Amino acid sequence: MLLFGKLSIKIRSPQIDSETNSRMNSLMNVASEYFIVPKLNEVGRNGYPLPVLDDVKYINPAIHLLENTVCISTDLKYNP
Repeated sequence: MLLFGKLSIKIRSPQIDSETNSRMNSLMNVASEYFIVPKLNEVGRNGYPLPVLDDVKYINPAIHLLENTVCISTDLKYNP
């Protein structure tokens, strides 16, 4: 299950004041908690198919969970 801490964004524009920036942060955290993270968890539960190519085979596919990162790696074998 994917979990996120609080997001923090800062808009750099003279027209955007700190109150607006604070509201944007709140909006992004709500969107993350109720829409983005649940959708990513759903995709993770169901799996995501890798593209299948006739001449390419996946060798040693792996998923590495690192701090704040998911790394997907594989070797490829090409047989034309």
